[in-house]
Amino acid sequence: MLNSFTKLLLVGTSLAPILVIMAVDFFFSAKGPQPFWSFGTQLLIVAAALVFIAFGIMRYAARHGSRQPLKICKAKNSDKEVLTFLLAYLLPVVSKHEYLFHDFNLPTIVILALLCVAVYHSSAFDFNPLLGMLGYHFYEVEDDSAFPYLLISNHAIKKPCADMMVVQLFDYTFLLVEKT
Repeated sequence: MLNSFTKLLLVGTSLAPILVIMAVDFFFSAKGPQPFWSFGTQLLIVAAALVFIAFGIMRYAARHGSRQPLKICKAKNSDKEVLTFLLAYLLPVVSKHEYLFHDFNLPTIVILALLCVAVYHSSAFDFNPLLGMLGYHFYEVEDDSAFPYLLISNHAIKKPCADMMVVQLFDYTFLLVEKT
C-alpha cells in the first residue's frame, strides 16, 4: 500500500487540467506579449510535471507493489464519474474575479487546496481525468463479501466475475496488475 505522501501526490495530479485551463486563460487574457517565464508558462511546466508524476506512481505501484488476489463478483464502470467533477475544472474559466486564478494568490490556493482535500479524504480517484488520459479505467467492484472497492485498470474489464491480481494503492483502492 502506498503512503500518505504518495496519495497526496496522486491527488495533486488531478489538478493538472485546472493548471492547463488557468494557463490558457492567462495567455488569452494577457495584454501584449508575455515573457517566456510568465505565470502561464510556469503553470504548463507544473502541469507537465504532474503528468510524469502520475505515470511514475502508477508504474511504480504496478511493478513494486505487493500483489494479492482479488475475486471480483460484480463490476460497474465508473469512468463516467469524471463528468460530475468537470465543473471544478471549468471554475477558472467561469470566474471573472480580477485576482482569482491569475496568480498563486490566497483565494486561488484556498480553492485548489479545497479540491485536494475533498479528493484526498473521499478517495475519489475515479474523477482524475489525467489518469483517464494515461489510459486507465475506473471500476466500482465488489468482492465475494459484497464489499465495494475502486479498481483502477489500464485494461478494459469485459468479464466482471473473475479472479484478478491487484496491488492495493490505498484503503479501498486497488490497481489491476494482471487477470488470472
